This record gives sequence, structure tokens and C-alpha cells, in this order.
Amino acid sequence: MGGSTWGLGGMLLMAWLGTSAGAGEVLRVDTSRVLRTWTRPPFGLNVNYLMDHGRGKVPARPLAVALKEMGARFLRFPGGDKSDSHLFAPPPYEKPEPTLARIGSEEWPSADRQFTLDDHRTWKIRPLDFDEFIALCREAEAEPVICVCFDAMYKPAQHGGTAPTREELLAHAVGWVKYANVTKKYGVTYWELGNESYLGSHNGSPSAIQYAQDAAAFAQAMKAVDPAIRIGLNGPERHAKRGAHDPETAPPWWKAALESAGPHVDWLALHDYPCWKWMGYAHYTKLKPDFQNVLLEGDRAVKAYLRPELQGRMRLLMTEVNSADWFGHPKNDGWKHVNTLGHALVLFDMLGVYLRHETLDAVLVWNTRWVKNATENQLWDAVGPDNELRPTGQVLALWNRAFLPQIVSCAGGPEAVRAHACYDPKTRRLSVFLINRIEQEQALRLEIAGLAEAQAARTVFSGAGPEDERPQAKSAAALAWQAGGADLQLPPVSLTVLEFAP
Repeated sequence: MGGSTWGLGGMLLMAWLGTSAGAGEVLRVDTSRVLRTWTRPPFGLNVNYLMDHGRGKVPARPLAVALKEMGARFLRFPGGDKSDSHLFAPPPYEKPEPTLARIGSEEWPSADRQFTLDDHRTWKIRPLDFDEFIALCREAEAEPVICVCFDAMYKPAQHGGTAPTREELLAHAVGWVKYANVTKKYGVTYWELGNESYLGSHNGSPSAIQYAQDAAAFAQAMKAVDPAIRIGLNGPERHAKRGAHDPETAPPWWKAALESAGPHVDWLALHDYPCWKWMGYAHYTKLKPDFQNVLLEGDRAVKAYLRPELQGRMRLLMTEVNSADWFGHPKNDGWKHVNTLGHALVLFDMLGVYLRHETLDAVLVWNTRWVKNATENQLWDAVGPDNELRPTGQVLALWNRAFLPQIVSCAGGPEAVRAHACYDPKTRRLSVFLINRIEQEQALRLEIAGLAEAQAARTVFSGAGPEDERPQAKSAAALAWQAGGADLQLPPVSLTVLEFAP
């Protein structure tokens, strides 16, 4: 793992691991109680097409190597909000040439001198193009998820600027599917119509009815080119929520979207940033977090608004998640957006909860890196300038390394400990993940039904406290297992990974 060694933290870790734990509250893992079975790991990342081309610098290792280490099986392109200002190419869409959909002195990234010249349209350094993105996916063994420019047509061009029409964006979406799957035969399956269209983006934002009608038209036109593609609608975190520009008399966003476009699409794109007004890591230690809410609301939307005969085929993708507190945005008055051990532990916990959900197909962290990646350690930076893993990237790698296909039950244990487990019935391997949320060591007794004498490889991810920006994942003494149980002492603010093999 990346990062420098913290001397005091390392000595304390060895002291904790060398201490014989007293019997603590019992945590029971039951491999016979399966919560969800996966055919492949669902983890992924949003790329940043503006930054992931290297910006003229050759990193210490390729981005694809870091993505494979993190187990990124899905990659979303060109990213989040920037998708609604990005065209993969100009007409006639015969080869990739990243082009800005909205141009003007008050548009982003058009007006950002980090990326464009004074004409607001010419790139200073060419960003990652679509062919390069597909090459990255293949090298990283990841499935592409394409977010199509959509919202930019709902906002007039600023004085002296340009903005696309509906007809132009429809032609672009159709042209992109044709280029990807007919001309190049890339076989791109997942296509998403716009990013957070309901929120009132600076790129433009439709009403619920506008989005529903246009999404239906786009989906039908795109599937006419390739009927095998799967198209996703984006929408809010609550099933009955209205769009940002909709009056109280308007229908809920998901009602309009699913009644109109539901017959023509295949999945819902959901975003989850569940740490609203936490103000700091301490809040995590004081509650029983339930990170399923957004997924449950997605299921409710399907059941409430989609025709019954279509409900069984509708899936959910979490196309953006992170342990972010958006209170006071953009001033970041809430929990600071710094990539720390505390944020990473919460993200790890979120992913563990998502894995239990039956209608979920993928969960993508936002994102590889943000625009100040070279000078700041932001929550949005899974990797640094040399593609070294930052804390959120490190926990993705820990999930990836120990992931097994069956998510199984964990019950009991101390209040301070969050637990997840996964199992492979074919190899009889078992992984147990234990998060000690508090700033004191925590004793527990781990019991696993049916497991006799065994040893478990042990890795501990920890640091000098929740604000540590350079936590480390270190191998520790193997856990000796006898008579169906073992006593453990978990270091403060840490993740312990136990990997059992027969």
C-alpha cells in the first residue's frame, strides 16, 4: 500500500497485536446464512477524463495497475457532472475527439484555464478520449459505463457562448453507440442518460417531465442502433422526491421517469453520499448507520411507478458513492473533504452494506482523482499523481483482495464494531472484516459455526487516528483458531481483515 510509515502508530499497532485479548462480546459468523451471492465483484470507479490522461506527466506506474489493485470491475466515463459538458466527438462521429458541449466565459470546464486556452474551447492538454478509455478498461479488466451528455440542452447559451440543441445531443448519443458497438465493436453494454439531472446543475437541468419524455426518445433511438445495450435513468435518493426545478404540483421525478421511459430502459443510476451534516468522524461512532436507504428507495420507486410486468428486469447501479458530507457546499462546512483513515473506514462500511442488496449490480466510487490531485489530498482522490493508492483507494484494494462470492451473516459483537463477511463454498475460504470505529482498543470473541482448528491471515489497516492521511495496511500475526472461536483485540480506529483458508 502507498504512504509513508508512521513510527508511533506502527509501534502501537505491534503492541496491540501482541496483547492477549480478554474475552469480549461474541460476534458470530454464519456461512449457512447467505445474504447475497455475486457472480463477480461489483466494485468500480468514476474516471476523470480531464485528469486521467496524465496531464503531461509520466506517473510512477500506469493507472491500469492501480485500478486492478483496487478491483475496479466497472469504470464510468467521462465522469460525473463533467459528463453533461462532454461530447466524445464532433459530427460525423467517426473518431474520438473530446469536445466541449457548452462553451463560454462562465461555463465549466470551458472557462477553467487549467484545461482550456483563452478561446474557452481549445484544450491546453488533450484529455482522455473514448478509445483510450476503452483501452484502459481492457487493460484493467473493467466494464465500461458511459454517461451520455444530456442536461446541456436545457440551458440557453450564455452571451457569446454556445450550447447544444436537443437534436444535436440525440445525434451525438446515437452516433456514440454506433461508433462504439458497430464501427469499433467494443460491445459497450451500460449507457446512462445524463448525470444528476434532477439536481439543478450548472450545465442545465430539466423538469421531471422533460427528462422523462426525452429519455424515452433517446433510449429508443440508441437501442435502434444496438438493441443489446442496457440504458440507465438517473434520479434522486428518495423515491417520491421532485426535481430541483419542479413545482409542488409536479409528479415525483421517478414517477415521471419510470412511467414514460421505464419500458425502454434497464437500470436506475443512484448516488449515495450519506454523511450529511456529520460534521466529523465522531458522528460515525455515535450511531448505528444503515447505508441501505438509497438502494431501498430505488426499489420503492420501481415498485411504485413501473408497470408490474417490467419490474423484475429493472436493476440498480450506484454510479457515484463516497463518504462525503455535502453540508454547506461549496464551502465544505461539514466533515472536511480530506482523504483520511476515518473517511476510508466509513466508505469500506458503506460498500459492505451495499453488497447485501439483491437488486444491485455495481457500485462505483467517485472518483479516480479530482482537479487538484497534484497539490491536495481530497476525498475524491482514490489515487495520487503517481497512481499510488490514497486511503479510499486502499480500502477498495482491501475489499478486492479478500472478496468472495457469498455475502454471509454477521451477528452480535460490541457496539463499536462493524462487521462484514464473505465466503466461497467451493474453496471453503472465508473473509471476515472488522471495523473498530472508536479511538480505544476493542475486545471481542469471534465464533464461526462449523469451523474447527484453523489459521487466518490477518491484515490491519490503521494509522494515528481518524484524521491520518497516510494510514497503512500491514500484515500481522496469523490468528490461531481453536474450538470454534478466538479472542481478538482490535486496534483503535482500524479495519482488521481475517482470511481463513482450509
